[in-house]
Amino acid sequence: FARYSVDGEWFAPHFEKMLYDNAQLVSLYSEAYTITKDDFFKTVVYDTFAWLQREMTHADGGFYSALDADSEGIEGKYYIWTNDEMASVVGEANAQIVSEYFETTSTGNWEHGANILKQIEDVQPILKKYNLDKTELTSIVQSAKQKLLNVRDSRVKPGLDDKILTGWNAMTISGLLDAYHAFGDEQFLTAAGNNARFLQNNLMEGSKLFRSFKGKRSATEGFLEDYAYFIQALIKLYQAEFDEQSLRQAEKITDYVLENFFDKHESYFYFTSSKAEKLIARKKEIFDNVIPSSNGIMVQNLYHLGILLDREDWKELAVTMTTELSHLIYNEPNYMSNWGIVLTEMKHGMAEVAFVGENCLKLKNAFKKDYQPFSLLMGTTAKSSLPLLADKVTRADISMIYVCYDKTCKLPVTKVEDALQQIV
Repeated sequence: FARYSVDGEWFAPHFEKMLYDNAQLVSLYSEAYTITKDDFFKTVVYDTFAWLQREMTHADGGFYSALDADSEGIEGKYYIWTNDEMASVVGEANAQIVSEYFETTSTGNWEHGANILKQIEDVQPILKKYNLDKTELTSIVQSAKQKLLNVRDSRVKPGLDDKILTGWNAMTISGLLDAYHAFGDEQFLTAAGNNARFLQNNLMEGSKLFRSFKGKRSATEGFLEDYAYFIQALIKLYQAEFDEQSLRQAEKITDYVLENFFDKHESYFYFTSSKAEKLIARKKEIFDNVIPSSNGIMVQNLYHLGILLDREDWKELAVTMTTELSHLIYNEPNYMSNWGIVLTEMKHGMAEVAFVGENCLKLKNAFKKDYQPFSLLMGTTAKSSLPLLADKVTRADISMIYVCYDKTCKLPVTKVEDALQQIV
């Protein structure tokens, strides 16, 4: 995804590509797929992931920050095509079909006779005109896109901002884990795990995070967003793998944030650590912008960890922080949407879903294929130190699912469909 559109019809993009946009949109389209099962959303996620691997991934698993809009001094030059160029690449047999699919013209739909490829909204006229079915058209388009990509790769590439930022990488981990649960594809989990290890190996010292990496880590400590997004990523990583080390690391980092970022007088988090370079004033980031509010993500982390770890103090703090801003959440939802999410979770109530036994991960993956916004997952094949799992008996011959609310569990079941019936 490009950074934004420069016109009122969402046609011409500002061609710069940011990691944080694509990270959030992978989450969005993955969740949309779990609700709709629309293969278009799946294609968007897989195409974005292919871009991430192809153009944005460090050899050790970190993700770069951005691609410039221009190359050779011309904005968008890397991405635009004349009709003749497209025809020579795609082949005359399918050139007209591809041109109509991407709404290109012989005179160009943009500047200087060039075309921006824009997928047509309704393919029915093309199917009827060329006597094609959807499968045939998809095959033609996919083949054309691959040929165009191969040629485009030989062009002068846009400049790469190869900084690796902790917060933006952590957002991408969350997006990849959402994709993993939506599609059950291990490559998303592998990429997320590799990135988490990169951050742990290169941008952590104890529970302290550093802001960026470029050949070596920066001396600058991370901001609240780096901590908040990484804690969020670790919570999601635990729910993907049921490795309690991820959850314990999230707990330790949260303790660090509470010690070094929290304003006890106002009950919100500063953007900078008390150990960082002293500024004239320490600001607090409350509103969502192009990335979510770091306080908004942190309050959700406190609420989720409070449930998973049975930390009533963290849950109560999260409720207090959110309640005090409820008037803003209601009146300014565009700028408070992540606060709105956690407020909705609090009002609705969160299911604590425990999977125990040898097949716990298999059952969990089946459970997560559909959209489950009001549930937190935990699981173990044997013993667990987590309070809700501590008294759950695992059996060698059978795996069980417990759906619980406020630490009170319903009768255990063995089938995902029965567990889903217990979700309110």
